[in-house]
Amino acid sequence: MELRDKVFGLLIQSGEQETPFYNKTVLERLCMSLAYLALHTNNTCWQTSIKDIISFGSNYGPTQCFISLNILKNICITFENKQFSQKETAIIKRWLKENVSKVFEYANQILSGGGDLPREVYLACLSVAKHWCCFSKKSFIIHENFIQTILHLLVNDSSMHIYKKVINVIRKLLTQSDHVKLLSNMSF
Repeated sequence: MELRDKVFGLLIQSGEQETPFYNKTVLERLCMSLAYLALHTNNTCWQTSIKDIISFGSNYGPTQCFISLNILKNICITFENKQFSQKETAIIKRWLKENVSKVFEYANQILSGGGDLPREVYLACLSVAKHWCCFSKKSFIIHENFIQTILHLLVNDSSMHIYKKVINVIRKLLTQSDHVKLLSNMSF
């Protein structure tokens, strides 16, 4: 876990600078590294990874919030793109489903926070939601407050970029959710 702490330390240093401490590619690689580490240690030495990543984004400034969102997004992207054994896939999928409510609570806090964060943070937040929405384990409505917030954004936000991201999240919810797939296969 020394590696994890060093990478978080580098990311904290980056967020404390007025000008970017690392270029975008380096930051993205550091985020991908932490995502990969979280996936591979979720049932052993870093069981609190999602909570720790969210805490990292909540306890610091907008840069760390953006970084934590990138890590969360990369967890899903890495899971979708890497080959895991059948046993590992089942463990990781269960872990993702157990943590989806934390991710959506965090996303809801960001989106309903009052607009004091840079636009890139809101776009990253909606991107995270789009990637995590297929891991809902309880119902189609993954997080009621989050759904209310994105519907409010859909109606009230004038930014075309935010509007498009919200539409993409809703579309993915309606097409990728296991509960929607189950309902579409049922005959009434």
